[in-house]
Amino acid sequence: SLFCALSFGIGQLDRIGQNQLPPEKEGALWQGEIQVQKVRYSSAPFPAGHNYAQVQAKIIRQAPSNNSLPLSTNQLISLSWANPGELQQGQRYRLSAKLQRLNSQLNPAGVDFGAFNLSQGIYLNGQVQKNPAPEAIAAPLNFLDRLQIHFKTTLNQSQAPVYTRFY
Repeated sequence: SLFCALSFGIGQLDRIGQNQLPPEKEGALWQGEIQVQKVRYSSAPFPAGHNYAQVQAKIIRQAPSNNSLPLSTNQLISLSWANPGELQQGQRYRLSAKLQRLNSQLNPAGVDFGAFNLSQGIYLNGQVQKNPAPEAIAAPLNFLDRLQIHFKTTLNQSQAPVYTRFY
């Protein structure tokens, strides 16, 4: 039993190591196509006309110029996106992002987003770049994405308390 737990833990650490961005690639510019999985908009006060979103996305394809970056199709990535407009699950975008390794804050009173992202299968952070501008790609939504959008829209239009709504 202990042997199984140790071998599982070592396997998980090996997977994290294989998917983590090498230190020399920190700050590298990645270009490719992503599919939005989850969106969390910031509640912090910003100047008028500005907003900010944290987007969990799946890598669909990377540009051929990014062959040296260790990203694979279907890998999840967490992206910070300034002024993204209206994002929904299932939407696809062609964009550029500056990549960063996951880091954990050692603040005992705060949330450890590094550990949270690892628990979600996310091994990289990125900052969406304004230049070139992200471009929406027309792609049909699958059934589950359409169903979630329907429920999100219905619930947000209802009189349900804010804490029960999808974001």
